[in-house]
Amino acid sequence: MTGIWGEKYLGRRILRRSREELEAEVALANNLLDVLTRYLDQMCSCGPEMMSVESLLDHPLINYGLNTLQRTIGADMRNTNDLVTARNELLRNIAEKDEFINNYITM
Repeated sequence: MTGIWGEKYLGRRILRRSREELEAEVALANNLLDVLTRYLDQMCSCGPEMMSVESLLDHPLINYGLNTLQRTIGADMRNTNDLVTARNELLRNIAEKDEFINNYITM
């Protein structure tokens, strides 16, 4: 198709594809938020365990368990930071794509 009809078809196709990608990114952001929420809930539940382990007598196995728990919490914190960073980047992409769609519509 050439001319004005081809341009309109191409414009609608670009707009439809952009909206589909935007919907997929919004769904991904929501799933990422659910994962992050569950992950944070699990991390918060480790606090009481840490306190109870720290109050036990000095024993090599207890020290090993405490060290393992501290390393796990550190890894969880790094994973949480990575998830938050990924979600923020995804939300920034969503905002840019939404702005692109709105600008494209006004043209």
